[in-house]
This record gives sequence, structure tokens and C-alpha cells, in this order.
Amino acid sequence: MSAMMAAGSEQVVIRASAPALTDGLSDCVVDIAFLLLVAGACLLYSKFQRASAVTGSPKQRHRDPDDQMSTTDGGSESGATPASTPRTTSGNGAAAPLRPRQASDSGRWEALHTKPTIGDIGRRLTHLLIEADSVDRILRLVFTDGEHMTDAHLATAIHRLARLDRRARTDIHTPAPRCDMAFRKLLTLIKAQAESDGFAPQGLANVIAALAALQVPSADCESLMAPLMAGVQAKANNCTPHALASIVYAVATMDVKTAPVELLRHWCLKTLSGCRPADLSNIAIGFVKLGVSDSEFLESIAEACTSSIAKFRHGDLSNVARAFGMAQYKHDALLAAFVASVLPVASRMSCGCLSTVAWCFARVQVRDCELLQAVASGCVGKIERIRGDELADALWACAEET
Repeated sequence: MSAMMAAGSEQVVIRASAPALTDGLSDCVVDIAFLLLVAGACLLYSKFQRASAVTGSPKQRHRDPDDQMSTTDGGSESGATPASTPRTTSGNGAAAPLRPRQASDSGRWEALHTKPTIGDIGRRLTHLLIEADSVDRILRLVFTDGEHMTDAHLATAIHRLARLDRRARTDIHTPAPRCDMAFRKLLTLIKAQAESDGFAPQGLANVIAALAALQVPSADCESLMAPLMAGVQAKANNCTPHALASIVYAVATMDVKTAPVELLRHWCLKTLSGCRPADLSNIAIGFVKLGVSDSEFLESIAEACTSSIAKFRHGDLSNVARAFGMAQYKHDALLAAFVASVLPVASRMSCGCLSTVAWCFARVQVRDCELLQAVASGCVGKIERIRGDELADALWACAEET
């Protein structure tokens, strides 16, 4: 009986202590879970620190300027690396662990994650200027990045602008770029460059030719031309024949009073042998407009044109005829070359070219009935497209010859 009572009391004790044991085990599990959570957080934080040391923070990583406003799959606009970016693998095919940045890696990491250099910016600007296919794109580039442009960039920008604006003017609703604020900024940058380091010879020619093509107002040209003409005077001996011809034609078109005409005349005569037909025509009409019509100069131009007249385009032929007609200089070999070039293709020549050649013959008082007949036939066949000034020149030439 006593044994049974003792066993019963032991069971009572065990049953009485069971709730307390269960409560203790629950507290222990909660503590272990909390410790595991803290350990996991510490592990994640240490891995993040190592990854930041290797790849750099998003603000430190350089991105392409064109991609700053776009996102990619797995990436974001903040520039963070996409989650799908592959990691370098080790020899067994597993992903190599990220390691903290070391002192020996400083040069390599700085080369990969520093800001772009001046050379990088320059190459990027050159590419964007060449690829720009509208006036608006060039002007926006000047407005946003004009301060980073070198002399070559500025010359390319205004040269491309002149070529594109020629097409833009065909649309009456397209405003001229010279009225744009960005174009004013471009002119200011060009003036500053011309007054400081200047332009390379070809860049100088491109800038002056573009200013003439864009018909920049005289008020802006006066302040620009002084430093540009100083550059021409200093670098004329290094200019190519094409650059010299472009400068002469542009200066004559804008009627620049400060142009070093005698210096340009000297170097153009020395480089005539290297001139292309278009260069010869620009030199001829440009210098005659500038008042250079001495016999030595015109004789040299006439000989150079006569020897290469077969390569002249119709527009170049018209310019040379206009120049010698304005100067009223008679050169028999050149006139004979005009006739030989015009007669076979008169039906395909424009009315402007035909009337200019006839006008030149009348100005130097040379009568050529065969040429006049070809001119008349060519103009009659295109009478619906002839302009008033062209018709006047043709009629005046025929009247002088009768």
C-alpha cells in the first residue's frame, strides 16, 4: 500500500511540473530563432560590404550618358547593377567568390570606375556631331555640352549646321538656326576659341565658309571676323588649296573689310597647281568680287582653268564665266574651251549656266554665233523654269551680239 502511494505521489509531481517544462522549452526555441535571425542579418551585411568594396556603389560607377535616362532588364534608373549580371567563374565552374578591394588592385579599379576623361568626352562629342541628322540635334548638343567642345568640335558643329540648314530651309515652317539661343552660344564659343588658341587651318576655313552659308547678320560677323582674319593671316601658309579657296569665296560673299586679300592672293597663286575645278571657280569669282582683277592674276587663273576645263561641273563653269565677264578680261584659249565644253551638252545645262556663258562672251565683246544658237535652244527648251535674271542675261547677250 505504501509503495502504491509513493508511485502515485511521483506521478502527481511529474504531472505538476509538465507545464513548467513546456514553457521553458518554448522560451528556448524563441531565443534560438532570434539568435539565428541576428546571425543571418550579420552574414548578409558582411556580404554586402564585400560586394560594395569590389564593384563600387551605384553613384561611383560610370554609365554612358545616353543610358542615364533608360533602364535595362533587371536594372534600374539609379544605375545599380542588374541581378542577372554574370560573375566570374573559377576553375571548377563555380562562381568565384567576391573579395574585398586590395591595395594592389587600386590602379585597375580606378581605371574602371573613375569619371570619363577629357579624351573620352571628346570622342563622344565627335561621334554625336557626325551622327547628328538634324539642325535641332546639333543645337541641343551645343547648348548642353558646348563648354566641353574643342576647336575641332566647334568647326564641325557649325560646318554640319550649315549643310543641314540648307536642307531645312526648304520647309517654310522651319526656323533659321541663327535665331536660336543655342546658335548664339555657338557663335560666342567660336569667338572665344578664335581669340585664345585659334583653329587649325582646315577648321578655320570650315568656320568662315559656314558663317557665309548661314548668312549670319553683319552685326555678329563684325565681331567674329576680326579674330578669324587674324588666324587666316597667321596660318595662310599652312592652308591647303581647298581651304584657301573656301576662305576666299566666303570672305567675298560676306564682303569682309578686314580680309588679308593680298596675302590670300599670294598663297592662292602659289597653290594653283593643286586646286580642284571647284576650288579654281571659287578663287576666280571670289577674288574678282574682292576687286582683284590684275592681268597677272587673271592670266594664271585662266591657264589653270583651261587645262582642266573638261573636269568642270556646270556650276563651276558658270562661276568662272561670271568672274571673267565681271573683270572683262579676254582670254582666247579660255573662251575656246568654254565653247568646246558647252556645245555638246547645252541641252542638259541649266538656263543659269547657259545665260552666264553667253553674258561673259558679250562682256568681253566676242561674237560666237554657234554658241549663241546653242544657248538660245537650251533656254527655249526650259523656258518654263528660267528665272527672270537668267532670262535678262540671255536676252542682253543676244542683243549685244546682233
